[in-house]
Amino acid sequence: MKTTRLVNALNDRMNPLVVKELRQSARSRVFIVTLTIFLGILLFIMGIIVSEHTSSSSGRASFTSVLAVLLLATMLFVPFYSATRLALERLGDNMDLLYITTLPPHKIVRGKWMAGMMLVILFFSAALPFLCLSYFLRGVDLPTILLLSIFAFIIVGTLLQAALCLAALLRSRIGMILLGLSTLVPLFSLYSMTMEIMDRMNSQGAGYLFISGEYWPEVGAFLLVDLFVFLAFYKINIALIKPQAMDRAKPVRLFLFFGWATIMGIFSLTSNSDLALTWMAIGVLITTLSTLIACSERDRPGRRVLADPPGNPLKRALLFPFSSGAANGIAWSFIMMISVYIFIDLNDPSKSELDQNNTLGSMLNIFCYVLTAHFIQRTFLIPRFKKITMQKTWITAIVLCALGSLLPLLGVFMLSGGHVSESNSLNLLFLPSLGLLFNNHYSNAALGTTVLWFIIMVVMEMNWLIARFNEYMKGNEASNENMDWENP
Repeated sequence: MKTTRLVNALNDRMNPLVVKELRQSARSRVFIVTLTIFLGILLFIMGIIVSEHTSSSSGRASFTSVLAVLLLATMLFVPFYSATRLALERLGDNMDLLYITTLPPHKIVRGKWMAGMMLVILFFSAALPFLCLSYFLRGVDLPTILLLSIFAFIIVGTLLQAALCLAALLRSRIGMILLGLSTLVPLFSLYSMTMEIMDRMNSQGAGYLFISGEYWPEVGAFLLVDLFVFLAFYKINIALIKPQAMDRAKPVRLFLFFGWATIMGIFSLTSNSDLALTWMAIGVLITTLSTLIACSERDRPGRRVLADPPGNPLKRALLFPFSSGAANGIAWSFIMMISVYIFIDLNDPSKSELDQNNTLGSMLNIFCYVLTAHFIQRTFLIPRFKKITMQKTWITAIVLCALGSLLPLLGVFMLSGGHVSESNSLNLLFLPSLGLLFNNHYSNAALGTTVLWFIIMVVMEMNWLIARFNEYMKGNEASNENMDWENP
């Protein structure tokens, strides 16, 4: 009787989306056929290895082969399967529980991920006997099998969350097909890189090295970065499912800024400068992508965004860069850019002024292109063409960036008589500035040109930025005065 009550209690507390997804997966022929093929391949591989068991390293070879098949199934099939189901539910002609359920967005995202991880656990459970058999064939120890299996499980969990996040972006079947095809090459590259690392750790006996404490710094850094990436995709996924009227960007921007800064501070305290510099490069990537996204957000926030901040004026002003809206996003990207540059200067004081100019100039150039594209879109294109909206500003920014990258390269090519070295070409690409026509790197003159361009664009966008800031500070008053009832 107590067991029945416990089962009923767990059933009531279980996410209903997980139950729905697992029931549909159990009835899916695609999943059943894939699992059967997976087991057949493992049986075939182990049969060959056992029949040719002639050396003491057969266990290592069998473990690597089983792990390769397991990762191939869980890194490719499960993310594609789960992401496709979510993408189909978000199409206009498939009004599923995603739209009519009373579950909050975070429970929907959590339920989709948990359902996918149940399938991953099923694949790992099916491969478990073959992994144990590798130990009895000798050549690999149990701690190594356990450690690499846990690493593989963590990587697959993060990859599944990333796949669900990409699926939440889709709105059409054509986009779903194109995105699926475009992610095949990165997925196979990630798979091959993961297998290479796993094979190297297997040959070194990573299990006993971890027990001895030799791998603890690397494992700690891996877990920290993986946790940040997982939570970032989780927050973004929730924001994509939320209604557009809500302040979707605030949780994402708060987490990205403080999460990145916290990890950057931890890595800066370590003696591994390469790890800190790599994390700075990730900060530059986050800044670049967020700047492109910010310029494509809605120009005027809705009532729910304006009513969300607290009444304290200081708290409102501090929350302005983190809230939804184009002006808010541009302000957040600028703060992020300054933070990255400060960390670069503090983490490596010996870094040359030339390298610092290159980093700052690269981020400033992207920022200037975005501001220029936003100004052109808002001032010239939208008033003249009804089909052009602010959501398409990122296209204008990419076109301007492409033109600005190629024209200086073409100018140097013509001025040099057709002789441009490969290094000069790479320095010019995505670092366009008039000063680069006279110097291959970001000299003070080149950086000055970029700063001048940045100041000009800020002055031209200043009235718009001030208007949006004042509107945000007024809160409900501004929402009642200038409400866009078509886009609340």
